[in-house]
Amino acid sequence: MKAKSLFTIIIPFVILSLAAVVGIVLAEPKEEKVEIHTIQGQGEPITEANMIKQVDTANAADNPTVKYVITSKHVHPGGYDPNKNDPCKINVWGLPKNPWAIDFPADVCDDISAQWGNVVILVPGDGNAPCPNDPNGSGIYLKPSTGAHELNHIKLGSAHSADPNNKMYPDNDDHGDGNGTHSCHRKGMNLTEAQRALLSINSLAFAQDVMANGRGGEKYDALFDAAPKWIDLTSTEFWMEWTGGQYKLHFSINTDDVVSFFDVYEIGVYVETDNDIATGEPPEGLDYYLAYIPQFDEIIFQRYEGFWVSLPPPEGLTHEFLHLSPDLNHPGLATGIKIDLPLMSFIPLSGSFAFKATATNYAMSDFVPDSGLLRYNYMPVPIPGDIDLNNKVDFEDLNWFCYDWLRAGPSRADIYPPMGDGIVNFMDYVVLANNWKAAMP
Repeated sequence: MKAKSLFTIIIPFVILSLAAVVGIVLAEPKEEKVEIHTIQGQGEPITEANMIKQVDTANAADNPTVKYVITSKHVHPGGYDPNKNDPCKINVWGLPKNPWAIDFPADVCDDISAQWGNVVILVPGDGNAPCPNDPNGSGIYLKPSTGAHELNHIKLGSAHSADPNNKMYPDNDDHGDGNGTHSCHRKGMNLTEAQRALLSINSLAFAQDVMANGRGGEKYDALFDAAPKWIDLTSTEFWMEWTGGQYKLHFSINTDDVVSFFDVYEIGVYVETDNDIATGEPPEGLDYYLAYIPQFDEIIFQRYEGFWVSLPPPEGLTHEFLHLSPDLNHPGLATGIKIDLPLMSFIPLSGSFAFKATATNYAMSDFVPDSGLLRYNYMPVPIPGDIDLNNKVDFEDLNWFCYDWLRAGPSRADIYPPMGDGIVNFMDYVVLANNWKAAMP
């Protein structure tokens, strides 16, 4: 590690002190990286200028809590292709029609913008295209607040607001006014203090950064490659987080089949932990199987010992549903599962591990990726104070630290003692300051 001077140790203390005195915690908004995708030669898709304006509108409404930064723009000759998405960014697509409409309820058109995972679909809408519940024409169109609404879904989840002046109020729906499904319901761009708090502490930016520096990623499966009436995987996302003196693993496994998700199928991951294909299930040497049975809300945790042996779920394991959340006033549609657990649940460990996601109906399986394993390396112990896991302690770590200043509960910035004490305070700051500007060789 690099040597530190007294001056460099004092710098973050001065910044932190000034932030406290002024009554702010680094007022710069959290940046979320955005990639824009447009389609070439298909009907009347939304233009690049349209989407830039949508992002600008979102920034005006969310300032200073979060800032969406467009880092790249792409034009594709075909339609929507999930393999073109960047797993380390928010991907905003301008399309003629919504490609996910096959999974929507029968009364939903494909001209409605929507969000799923780190992807936002913006469609222009067609006021003359009939819907089953509005045969004379939907009257749906892209409002200035649509992009801001869908971008906030990524960080706020699938919940909608009941306040028409709130940005998270559902716009495209039949609210009983006799006019069918149309875009006239959301009146404002307000956010509550609770919503802004969730925007500021959401882990999306952290997951993006961690995946960008090699401690996570996302892979896609071939679309509609599974038989009807069973789970068809679309993607899996993984990232690592150092918190409470240990690594936590996050697996998000998405499907393309809303109807069958709650059948008796398993969805999960195979994990190879010791970098040795001679141990574990052939041919890849798979050591563990971690899965979820939606119908019974049951976690499966198994280790391969010549055959698969069932184990109790690891301590600290949690799971939650992932939802497909179109801009409609109906309950979110569960389409996947997110499983979080400590890395040390898997033993032995080699300093790297690999995994592949799977869904099965006990007769056939769908895998992400379609072949091979995804391998990732990890540092056994990060530098104390390296909150964003980029192998150095710098102003980015201080930024994360200040956002969690005096916050009680689990936090990546709770670095003293090594296993944490449940609050981010000056004891944690001392650890960060003592390692200021330290870096892995």
